[in-house]
Amino acid sequence: MGFFTKLQSVLFAGNKSWLAQILTGAGLGLVTMGALTGFVEYYKANAIANLGQLGLVSGILGLSGLDTSISIIIGSYLAGVYIKTFAAGLKVIKK
Repeated sequence: MGFFTKLQSVLFAGNKSWLAQILTGAGLGLVTMGALTGFVEYYKANAIANLGQLGLVSGILGLSGLDTSISIIIGSYLAGVYIKTFAAGLKVIKK
């Protein structure tokens, strides 16, 4: 069984109503983001700290806001991955 098959079985196990499925999916998303936040923050802080080893150039890069732009780029990349991963399982509800 693949990862997404297992994820689908978790979402549908005992959750026959659409509201229960949405709440379960939101809970899984929150747990995943909670677990990955520490991991991402460590590497983001490590990348920004290593930027300080560049010497005189790092002061200029710090003034230009490169550390903030690195944080924004990493955050937008992870948001894109999150959206692509969990939006694939969403269905449009038609009446």
